[in-house]
Amino acid sequence: AKVTVYTNNGTAAKYYKDVDHPMVAWLADVSKQKGKQDWQIGIMGDSTIRGFVKAFAELFLGPNFNILGGLARLFDQIQVDVVGQGFTVRVFFLKNWSITFNQEMQKMLKPLPHMDVFLWNVGQHALWSPTPKGKAMRRKSVMMKGGFFAREVARLGDVLPPWTRCIFILTNSLCHNDATEAADKMRPSDGPDQGYLFNRAGSMALNAREKSEMDANFKRPHRYIDSFTLTDGRCHHTKDGNHFLPLDRYK
Repeated sequence: AKVTVYTNNGTAAKYYKDVDHPMVAWLADVSKQKGKQDWQIGIMGDSTIRGFVKAFAELFLGPNFNILGGLARLFDQIQVDVVGQGFTVRVFFLKNWSITFNQEMQKMLKPLPHMDVFLWNVGQHALWSPTPKGKAMRRKSVMMKGGFFAREVARLGDVLPPWTRCIFILTNSLCHNDATEAADKMRPSDGPDQGYLFNRAGSMALNAREKSEMDANFKRPHRYIDSFTLTDGRCHHTKDGNHFLPLDRYK
């Protein structure tokens, strides 16, 4: 198979040919059985799920392949194309630090007009805390107020193609770092949104809120990836306390 990796609107591309991996034969077999050659997977959210694309690329290119490197924050878009005999798979990631899923969907559907699967999250940008220096690290918690998330997912159900399988990704657990320590020390008088502090309890509360509003307002079949359970208590898999090695999710 041939594997091509694009970043930032295709401005940087890496090309690999003659990739041999058991996944290649499996994808060819599935495509033949299904009578379907073109597969499209869309991923939208924060940096905690950007690693899903890295994990997919590593299936074919090996664990030493580094799609992100030291420029991870610059990659708003990542695309991986795998072309084999009788099949093509495209995985496309779009960074979205807000909850404006519908506003960003056209950017997603342009490279994925026949998107088979859509995975997305709100992520840790819905949490907040003061930094150790005392400056508030505000995230998009304000967008969780007033039913904004519920309205967005309700509209999203209409915007997505009717055949797309929908998978919502819950927020990671959190391990100790300076930001979580600052959040742990907060008092109710220190600021709003106490239910969504940048710590383990805040992440758990946010997930409960999201899952409840998804089930009530997203009027089409959907599933969840429980990233909280998959990362909780695995602090040896994270360097900063909130980003976990992507392949750990697939054990």
